[in-house]
Formats: sequence, structure tokens, C-alpha cells
Amino acid sequence: MGTDAAWPLHKAISTVLEESTELRGFLGNPIRLSDGGSSDGYTPEAPMPRLAFGDSRSRAWQSATFDGQEHEITLHLWSPPGDADRSRQIAGVIINLLHDADLPVPGHALVDMQFESSETRYLAGTSRGNGQGDGAAMDGEKGNGAAADQGACHCLLTFKGLTVSD
Repeated sequence: MGTDAAWPLHKAISTVLEESTELRGFLGNPIRLSDGGSSDGYTPEAPMPRLAFGDSRSRAWQSATFDGQEHEITLHLWSPPGDADRSRQIAGVIINLLHDADLPVPGHALVDMQFESSETRYLAGTSRGNGQGDGAAMDGEKGNGAAADQGACHCLLTFKGLTVSD
């Protein structure tokens, strides 16, 4: 098998997202595309909306005539609670940018890049800070002196890419 294409593909995806004027309109300029922080990139203190890479998987994909890899890439989109419409708009922009994209992957050819799925869920806010919170904090209230976490709208986007080694 040839060299690993996961990191060059990751960088190519980062570049196309960070250079998108339309995405900057939603996420700010410059776009700060992170590699998470927690397992899914959720930190209530960080400004929203925000985009983070999630888990990725690569596996061998080959035949007698080529060496390649199949990549599963996840992106986490976090938006403030009650902002589901905007989350869906942002997800649509990301899908349009990456689905069937012809991304440069040095040392490899990207032969297919497909949107696979999206999942949207809503996280209820919880009190955080001193560990003595009394459950969900509502409308900016603080529970027992802890900073209130207002919750979030979370959209998980999954893409599949196929690369072959040059």
C-alpha cells in the first residue's frame, strides 16, 4: 500500500472550508476549524456557531491494479440553542462545498468525495463551574454560582472519500 492519505485529505478539507466566503458569513472570518477539544468538540464556553473535525477512519481500499484508502470524515457543527434553521443552512453550505469536491490531495488522487449523512440533536443546558450545579439552568440563570451552559444545537456531518496513491 502507498502512503497514508488521511492527513493530506484532512488538510484539503480544512482549506476548502476555511476559504469559503459563504461559510465565513456564518462562522466569522477567519474560520477557526478546530480538531475538537472534547470527543465531539463541544465546549460551552466557546463562541457559537463553530465547526470542528470529529473522528475519522481510514481503511485499505485496493485491487490488483491500484492501492487506495477509504476515508470516513466527521464534522461537528455547534450552534446556539434555538438556532436550528441557521444550523441547517450552515450544514447545507458545508455539504455543497465537500460533496463531489475535487480536492487536491498531494501524493494521491481523490476519486470520490460523498456526503453520507447528517444527524441533528439538541443538548439541554446544564450548570457548570463549581461542580455543585443543581441541574438545568434556564434562560441564562445560574445554578449555585456556576456559569450557565445554555445548551446547543449539534449537527454531525459524515463524508466518505476514496483516494488512490499516485
